[in-house]
Order: sequence, then C-alpha cells, then structure tokens
Amino acid sequence: MNALIQDGSFVIGSLAAVEELSQKDKALLLVLSDSHGAETNLELPILEFGEKCDAIVFCGDGLSEFTRLLEKSKTDSVLSKCIPSVVAAVSGNNDFGGYVLNGEHLSFPLSITLNVCGHPFYITHGHRHSLFYGYESLAQSAYEQNGELCIFGHTHYALRSHSNGVFLLNPGSCARPRGGQPPSFATLQVSKESWNFDSTIYVLTPGKIHAYNPENN
Repeated sequence: MNALIQDGSFVIGSLAAVEELSQKDKALLLVLSDSHGAETNLELPILEFGEKCDAIVFCGDGLSEFTRLLEKSKTDSVLSKCIPSVVAAVSGNNDFGGYVLNGEHLSFPLSITLNVCGHPFYITHGHRHSLFYGYESLAQSAYEQNGELCIFGHTHYALRSHSNGVFLLNPGSCARPRGGQPPSFATLQVSKESWNFDSTIYVLTPGKIHAYNPENN
C-alpha cells in the first residue's frame, strides 16, 4: 500500500511522490468521474489500469465510494497494487459529508492544480461553470490558473475539445452517462517534451472494457 496522505495542496500522496510526478519525462493518468454510488464501476477501471498508471484523477460526484476504495486498498493486496502513489480528487455538487483515509479526515476542494511532467493541470467537477451552455467559463478558470489542460466532469458526457488555448477532457460518467453514451472513463498519456496530450476514452460494460471514440457518436 502506498503512503497515501493528503498534503496542504489537497493532493493525496507523499510530497516526494507529487514532486516525482511533476518531474517525470512521461506519465499515464487514469481519469474517472461521476460514479454516483456505483462503487463497482469505479473499482473495475482501477483494477484494469491502476497498476500501470502514475496517478488517478477523480472529478467528483462519488467521493464516498472513491474514498472507501482507497481505504479498502489498505487490506486488499490486489487493489493496493492498483492505487498509484498520487491521487487527485475534487468535490462535486452531489458530494456531501466527511471522508476519512487512514484515520484522517479529508478535505476535497472544488478545484485543484496538479503538475504532471512539468505541465499544470486544472482539475474541477465543473458545476460552477454553466457547462450546459458552453465551456468558455471553465477554460477561462483553467487559463487563470495557468492550466494547460482542464480535466472535469459533471455533464456525464465524454468530451475532448479545446477552448481559449486549453485542452479540455471529460471522461464521461462511469455509472450514469447521458446523451446516449455508454458508461466511460479515460486514460491520459503525458510527455514533458510535448503539449499534445494523448487521451483515450474507454467504455465500461459488464465483462469487457474497450476504447471508444465519443467524437464519432
């Protein structure tokens, strides 16, 4: 089990692990959002991809089950291997109550900045940005925080786009998708030498996980 503790920036992970992530030449992130109580739908992608990832990003609306999985990984040897040393999570509009990890109370902000391979990422749920009317406000907030990439949730709709010079990534909802999309999540490949972020959206269906292109649907 990695030493998962929450630091002053609200990132979960040791200071050394967070610093190492910022300095890596390449990193792979697992991006999840909007599980809304469906713990199994969170656990399956983590078991499938977590061990090969350098960090997990959770974009809110499901913090109860997300923190339960982190706590479960303390005693579950299989799950423990699949929790990276850095975890970044934010609060959604349906996240309430207290969350505990290793006996410590956790706080999850509405937004967080995470440095990956020298690139600052702005992470938020997105419910304060009127997302159903466009992404300009969201991209502006990311820009103001020097974010080169914005990872968000809330719409339950997988998306890869650009706005105001910021790359936008929404992994969709792993439990309650909208717009005819299937339950989904994403991985994100990051390189220190490139500003082109390589993202893959995956469909989460019983018994199988496979890549999916939301732009074609």
